[in-house]
Amino acid sequence: YADYIVADEVVDGNEVVDGNKIYYTASSKVTPSQYSGDFGVNIISNEFDASTGECVITFDGNLTKIADRAFYSCKSLANVVIPDGVTSIGNYAFYYCDALANVVIPEGVTSIGAYAFYGCPSLTDIYCKPTTPPSGDNDMFEVIDSGCKIYVPKIAVQAYKNANGWSNYADYIVADEVVDGNEVV
Repeated sequence: YADYIVADEVVDGNEVVDGNKIYYTASSKVTPSQYSGDFGVNIISNEFDASTGECVITFDGNLTKIADRAFYSCKSLANVVIPDGVTSIGNYAFYYCDALANVVIPEGVTSIGAYAFYGCPSLTDIYCKPTTPPSGDNDMFEVIDSGCKIYVPKIAVQAYKNANGWSNYADYIVADEVVDGNEVV
């Protein structure tokens, strides 16, 4: 999945700019939870390529929030790119997504709900692009693996480590050293 989920929001060589799509990979088709709150827009398609595991959910308008419980307990969800334009991630949005390994949180996100990524033991890479830490509770990333990394903009590392809700994860927070798609070594 390395070509699919990267910090500069490139999917198979194409820049992700559609605010009405969620790109994800999974071992089977993922359907937003029946317990989900309102996305504010309607799902018009949910395409799944079984040969690659690459998927896209398309909405009838630009997505501004990931609803409460949107992907609650979606066991096959492996990687997700949250689209630009999203400003909030709801409570329990990715709760108990056991296989979720990578997530890209776009620059415009200002809040992450309670238990949003709780019980995601497979998380290894969280790319959090906002330069100002989104507001969130101490439990937004509970039960993540000790090897997980939360990549944040280099200029914001200390702000994240000191921010309410984020300070509990200070040991996971590292500088995102990607410039123009090339890793800085």
